[in-house]
Amino acid sequence: MKKGLMEDHGSRNIDVEALENSLKAKLCGDSPLSAKCCIFRVHELLRRHKPEAYQPDIVSIGPFHGSGELFEPMKKVKLCCLGLFSSLYIALYATIKSLTTLVLNFFSTLSSMSDYCEAYTNHTHDEKILHMLDLIKSAIVVPFRKFESTESKYALPHATALLEAGIEFRRSSVDGLMNIDFKDGVLTIPQLAIAEITEPLFRNLIAFEQCYHGRMDQVASYALLMDNLISSSKDVVFLCDKQIIFDWFSAEEVSQFFSKLHTDTCIIKFFYGGLCAEVNKYYEARWNK
Repeated sequence: MKKGLMEDHGSRNIDVEALENSLKAKLCGDSPLSAKCCIFRVHELLRRHKPEAYQPDIVSIGPFHGSGELFEPMKKVKLCCLGLFSSLYIALYATIKSLTTLVLNFFSTLSSMSDYCEAYTNHTHDEKILHMLDLIKSAIVVPFRKFESTESKYALPHATALLEAGIEFRRSSVDGLMNIDFKDGVLTIPQLAIAEITEPLFRNLIAFEQCYHGRMDQVASYALLMDNLISSSKDVVFLCDKQIIFDWFSAEEVSQFFSKLHTDTCIIKFFYGGLCAEVNKYYEARWNK
């Protein structure tokens, strides 16, 4: 057999050297995704569950979805708004901070976002805001209390089971939707208003976390935790009575809401592992008395 050749199981000669050179050429190519990239097309693995959640209805903002007859009527409006905005920005909004305030003021008109937009301005922020979706994520997750723990288990009994074990539920008054706390048998959770915009908003935030290396799985962790707490419409009714959930839909719809959000996601770091460990420890101790 000639040097550099080998036989496969089908008795064909394979040029090993040529195959090696071909693979090297492919491996040394440029990455298809720039390290600076922060705007992505949502992967089909996530998109397939609800395609319309990632598709704009009236106007598109950003590099995707700009073409097509659906958005033609809004192109002139966008250019007009751009001209108006540019003059206002030069005259009144000369800093990035003021631009951020302008965007937050707009989203604060939505009842499901108003508290988070207001709370965002009361805290300092270390990370650079990349774009509008990143700003909304920051408004929702800041401040975020971290439960230091090596525990990575996701499992947690549902709300009514925790109630039966003597754990009390209270609506939290602290800033930040995801600032959930557990102390002395009391689980405090900020109120979530579930409206028509909530599902597409959360889906896009989670998709951003899944795609961008610079953002952690905080929203996906929240969805997984709430999915654990809500097993049935009975849990939804209980959490509504405690004013932890305010919803515009049926209890049955809300009971399935969170499980759909984190389907097919990869949560590298579950942010509530420490909290779950504390709750489970208290829960098991109460039942073992």
